[in-house]
Amino acid sequence: MNIMAKVVALIPVDLSVGRLNLPSRCAEKLGNFTVLAHTMLRAARITSVDAIALVVPPGQNPRPLYEGLPTTIPIHVIESPMSLVTDRFAARRRSARWWALGAWRGGLGSMTDRKSTRLN
Repeated sequence: MNIMAKVVALIPVDLSVGRLNLPSRCAEKLGNFTVLAHTMLRAARITSVDAIALVVPPGQNPRPLYEGLPTTIPIHVIESPMSLVTDRFAARRRSARWWALGAWRGGLGSMTDRKSTRLN
């Protein structure tokens, strides 16, 4: 039996507040796309990712922020009470990030080469 696992890039999104309890910047334009759309494009470049799932609080609609995104990867929006990021360690993670507001310490490394054929 051949079982093929699906890999979904799970992106928690809150359109009102960011991860540091500052106003969200997902809707801000960065060139031709929003910050959220750029994040999704980076995830779409990972060849092992089969789909993108945006996890949003109830009542939020991120779709207008990524309309016209040049990718063929399926995109799903899932409403959730954000329990994925508001666990008992959320305050600790938030305070650990405060020391370098402008520094991005994460990344996808070489997983997002620009030669990907998954982008239109």
